[in-house]
Amino acid sequence: MKKIYLLVFCASFFVGNAQINWQRSQAASNYPTWMGTGDTERGMAYHATNDHMYVVTRLGNKINVVNGADGSDLTDVANYTGVGGGTFTLNDVEVSTNGSILACNLTVTPSLTSKFKIYKWDSENATPSVYAEYPNDASDPIFRLGDVFTVAGDISTNAVIFAGARSSDKIVRWIVTAGAIGAPTVITLADVQGTNTVAYPKTISANPQMLVKSYGKTLRLYNADGTYANEEVSASVLGGTATDFEYFVLGGKEYIAIYSSIAEQATLLDVTGGLGNAATISRTPKLGTNSNVNGAGGVGVKTELDMVDGINNTITVYTLATNNGISGTTLVYQGTVLSNKKFSVSAANIYPNPASDEFQITLSNAVEKNAEATIYDINGRQVKSSKLISKLQSISIADLSKGLYVVKIKNGDSQSTSKLLKN
Repeated sequence: MKKIYLLVFCASFFVGNAQINWQRSQAASNYPTWMGTGDTERGMAYHATNDHMYVVTRLGNKINVVNGADGSDLTDVANYTGVGGGTFTLNDVEVSTNGSILACNLTVTPSLTSKFKIYKWDSENATPSVYAEYPNDASDPIFRLGDVFTVAGDISTNAVIFAGARSSDKIVRWIVTAGAIGAPTVITLADVQGTNTVAYPKTISANPQMLVKSYGKTLRLYNADGTYANEEVSASVLGGTATDFEYFVLGGKEYIAIYSSIAEQATLLDVTGGLGNAATISRTPKLGTNSNVNGAGGVGVKTELDMVDGINNTITVYTLATNNGISGTTLVYQGTVLSNKKFSVSAANIYPNPASDEFQITLSNAVEKNAEATIYDINGRQVKSSKLISKLQSISIADLSKGLYVVKIKNGDSQSTSKLLKN
């Protein structure tokens, strides 16, 4: 892998009620060079273990890899042996909690000779294999698949996979039990959906209830057999343009992070009291105003312990806004919307990252008397502290073990927190 030097964009200013960690967007005038503006990037996934964001592009039919810490480009997934067929070879991507990458084609009229396929990479450097496909035989009903699919759980143990049919009442479901994927099951919903139909299970089980949302429709709860479970999010809370979403439980509360194309941003909902009582917690920054007629895009979620402040249950949402960019935004600490906390302008940048023996700190402002850099390990223990005496200063980490650290920099009233990888 080539050596990459990164500039960490760890600004702690906020827009509305969200702290901006980073964004590469039309709105910020730093749009990714590998993204098009003709609806070529429609699928995204995020994996918390390696802090990588995956974005599928039709420009070359590949999976781009982005550093979740700062939004910088990493080495793309390189091996596509055996990947082919469909109207579009690759269209959406998901990640199992064990780290396996799964991506699907888009097939307008799937058949036994032109199947809808989900490919699996065991790692970013692995050779892909066909993991699931549809139809299995000539009697299976035919409908467009591949606009969006979802993977919930760990495919090496237990997981649920859904693929929603476009402008149809059909959902295809695969259940993974003890690492073995079962045959596809076609579920007929109580009503016809719109485009970009997304289904997500409420539990990882053999017959889970599912949350379903498509472009132009209300987010509803359905039973495993497709019948309506009499729960939905009010249109006044969540507009019809919202599509891709993730449901998760944290600290005894239930949340939905969902992308909406009308504002090219993600919204975090608290649905602990049921869908009918859904409440908006916060939103990510708007990424642009370029046309997105298909309402395509995606979200990924990271929840973690804040190692610096000792606050549990940090929720960070990663967003793909088709034709408008990508972002990573921390929205909530321990159920507290970040607009209720004080954030100051970033104190500094650090580079290179990853680093081996030392890294450099560049202060944004003149050096104050209290300027200091403190390094914490993954357990929140302080392992090093250095006074800062110049705007450009090197910090030795030769004595630290390889791994992930947090660097907290304070300079007067300004402060910033950055992740640093020692290699």
